[in-house]
Amino acid sequence: MPDIKEKMVELLEPHMSSSTCTFESNDCDLTHCQACNANAVADHLIANGVTIQKWISVEERLPTVEDEDSNETVLAVHKADGFARCWSRIYIVKYHTRFLCWMRTPEPPTCGHKLRRYNK
Repeated sequence: MPDIKEKMVELLEPHMSSSTCTFESNDCDLTHCQACNANAVADHLIANGVTIQKWISVEERLPTVEDEDSNETVLAVHKADGFARCWSRIYIVKYHTRFLCWMRTPEPPTCGHKLRRYNK
């Protein structure tokens, strides 16, 4: 599975200028070729909090410590009811057969209101 930057570059590169990088490292002055422009834009987006989120099947991969949020949870869909809720990463790993899929929890909205968090 490609990491976030690789996926962004894959999506951006076709829309960048059409010249080809003359450096083997794809590290020109970031203004002349598709690959370097796409890498620069991807770096800028990642530095400013843009991420790619997708549901990951528990059969494909279980969440790790790097995937959990500050509450040690991830968003997961339980087989019993089909609802997505925040669950303890440790619980999902231990009882993974009870879940369909999971993803990292998104950043909370910044709407100016204090939000309550629902955990099962």
